[in-house]
Amino acid sequence: MNAYRYSVDQQDRLTSVDDAWLAFAQTNDAPCISRDSVIGRPLFDFIDGQESREIYRELLSIVRHTGKQPSIPFRCDSPDKRRYMELHMTRQPGDHVEFEGKLIHEERRPRAELLDTNRPTSEYELTICSWCKRFGVDDAWLEVEDAMRELDLFGWAVMPRLRNDVCDRCSVMLQREISALSSE
Repeated sequence: MNAYRYSVDQQDRLTSVDDAWLAFAQTNDAPCISRDSVIGRPLFDFIDGQESREIYRELLSIVRHTGKQPSIPFRCDSPDKRRYMELHMTRQPGDHVEFEGKLIHEERRPRAELLDTNRPTSEYELTICSWCKRFGVDDAWLEVEDAMRELDLFGWAVMPRLRNDVCDRCSVMLQREISALSSE
């Protein structure tokens, strides 16, 4: 998989997902995902974290009103891989928007149980950045291995529940991108 595509209509409901998107979802802890289970549903059913939803709303508005095509870096990690990606958005007829997720670089790493979405979770909550996949620990944002070491999670039978947010670094990067797109 080097790229996958999906589209939304003017109400931000999914209208299409390509085979690469389905394959990516099914091999990344979502084996029950099918076209029928996602088509017609709001995009925001699949985006965790209020700040991330607001960023997507702003980007969708810019794409629809200006035709500009943002290219936003993000990570889509699995328990055993770091995936550095780019999100491209393109206006389509009828105010539809096509998204393309492109894999730029992938690194294997020792399995990080904290990123396994099929594991049971405790009531303890840990914040993860939706864009760079670093974890908020005290006043720092750490890679998963460093966060697990800092919080001594290696011996835990049940990992903390993850709450999505946007770290300061990604928030600044995204607001810069949005400002640049809005002012051009």
